[in-house]
Amino acid sequence: MIYTGIDYSLTSPAVCVYNDAHPFSFYNCQFYVMSDKKLKCQLPVNMYFQSHPKWHDTNERYHNIASFFIPNIESSKKIYIEDYAFAAKGKVFHIAENTQVLQYNLWKKNIYYSKISPATLKKFATGKGNANKEAMYESFKEQETVDLKWIFGLKKTDSPISDIVDAFFLCKYAVSNL
Repeated sequence: MIYTGIDYSLTSPAVCVYNDAHPFSFYNCQFYVMSDKKLKCQLPVNMYFQSHPKWHDTNERYHNIASFFIPNIESSKKIYIEDYAFAAKGKVFHIAENTQVLQYNLWKKNIYYSKISPATLKKFATGKGNANKEAMYESFKEQETVDLKWIFGLKKTDSPISDIVDAFFLCKYAVSNL
């Protein structure tokens, strides 16, 4: 069975796909990330990065993002998408519109998904529902013994690292909630 975790956003969406033919681990997952961050490293073989294509209006932007991910998750049987944060700030309507384009495309293809609140995901990953990005990363690093900061040559737990970690835990949550 194929499981997917989706941390969807405008700037650095990330998807983690796992086939249960192998034991669940970071290295047995495939990651798809769309980001304009310039990384000066050799990506692990299980990671696929794409820069954002040029877009002329928000509809085209949202379509481009969804179009990158849909082919990579079509065969998934269990998909979890991180739901909206209750106290989100910033471009919340743009984020909602972008996410709705993905959800609409999934619906059109009869691909079913579930949503998980950020607090539930954080509690699952760290034991605390109010964990910050750094706590999520430390929990990931401890559980998987993978240091993404070192791999990417970054000092902070910013995008795309935090997005990859969230997608990973969303996928792991899908696996653990059969």
